[in-house]
Amino acid sequence: MQSQGVSSPAYILAGAVFEECANHIKEYVEAFLTSILSEVKSSKSKWRDSYHDLIFEIYIRAPSLIIHLIPKLKDELLVLYRLHNDITFLRNLFYFFWGQVPVLISICPPFV
Repeated sequence: MQSQGVSSPAYILAGAVFEECANHIKEYVEAFLTSILSEVKSSKSKWRDSYHDLIFEIYIRAPSLIIHLIPKLKDELLVLYRLHNDITFLRNLFYFFWGQVPVLISICPPFV
């Protein structure tokens, strides 16, 4: 998060707050992160591209604040893994029948 234009003193202060006050802010951070995870599925979410970075930054300072997210993150990774497997299957299917994959590559370049 520091690389996104946050000043060094502000970053250090936020880190100190997470380290020193983890027990006091735990329920608020958990509620906020849980709402981000459910909101991020919407394409209009402002957290869509950076919520993993936010979770990682909090984990560095106070791992106990994100323990409750592990099952949800695991589920998200399983969905992505299954999606990757489905796309790989379709790529192989197209390749088997037509000998090339340009249509699939143009549709899903990150997964091919």
